[in-house]
Amino acid sequence: MRIPDRASMRRRFYLSCIAWSAVCLPLVLAGPRAALLVPFVAAVGAVEYLAYRRSAMRRAKAVEAGLDRETEEAMRACSWFYASLEGEEASNFERLAAAFLAGHRITGVSGVEVTPSMRALIASSAVMLVFGRPDWEYDGLGEILIYPGSFADDGSFELTGERGRRSVLGMAHHLGDVIISLPHLLGGPGAALAVHEFTHVIDGVKGADGIPSGLRGEELARWKRTLDEAMKQGLPGDRPLPGDPPPSPVEFLASAAEFFFLQPARLLRERPGLYAGMKEVFRLDPASCPTSPGYGEEPPAGTGDSPQAPSFRPRRREAPSRAFRGRVRRSSGRPESRS
Repeated sequence: MRIPDRASMRRRFYLSCIAWSAVCLPLVLAGPRAALLVPFVAAVGAVEYLAYRRSAMRRAKAVEAGLDRETEEAMRACSWFYASLEGEEASNFERLAAAFLAGHRITGVSGVEVTPSMRALIASSAVMLVFGRPDWEYDGLGEILIYPGSFADDGSFELTGERGRRSVLGMAHHLGDVIISLPHLLGGPGAALAVHEFTHVIDGVKGADGIPSGLRGEELARWKRTLDEAMKQGLPGDRPLPGDPPPSPVEFLASAAEFFFLQPARLLRERPGLYAGMKEVFRLDPASCPTSPGYGEEPPAGTGDSPQAPSFRPRRREAPSRAFRGRVRRSSGRPESRS
């Protein structure tokens, strides 16, 4: 995750010009009729670059201004990872958190008021995942919706309280937005919920397969081998019953990330091969930090799901807000209603 600067904006401008030339030159060579499309292509390229520049400038200004005092103090209280950093590393984490908050809106739903504590917990969880990978970005991530409770995953996204109805605590939607239940974000499972959902985003909001989208070449091949072997062993505390279906690679990665960042000592002790693989993937070694959480904590929430209880294992469907419903309809070609 990089902080926007003038050099990166210049590079993006040059890349946009190169892409525009690569598209327009064949149109010009194809003849006068095809050349009529050149202004249209130029307009599309200009709009795309200006949108990027506007976002980059907003993030750069947020980094320059820094985090407000309340958010910084709340982040130090809720994130062991940030609290363990010193000097330039701590300053870099703060800059990345400021850039993340400027680039991704956090919205309360049904009366939820977004507080500095919520902003701190969400930003610190997201930044922690990419802190060792400056080349990784949350490009596919849109808005973060905070719900007042768990919600149905049947497409209605209604708040659920009745027994027997399946509900979820969080969801990474295929359009890029993330939905999180407020009581479970601030209580149990807390940071594990945010880490779980942001890991889904890193996995890829479309075509998730348990392999972070930023992996390439030999690194990707090694993680595939590690993932295959680790799924045979399961995570610490897993006790599959006879006849249980095999774990999903997507959910396995998200649950393994909970252990890696929130119970690193336990994961290293009980699944050293998986820990080594994730250490290479995230380029961090949290178990080596003397302040990292140890063995005696509760297992991550994703390891005890059942159909009747809140779960991290959703079917990704449309979200309920009007703006979000509109995006879903436009993506599917359906007309938007005016309800």
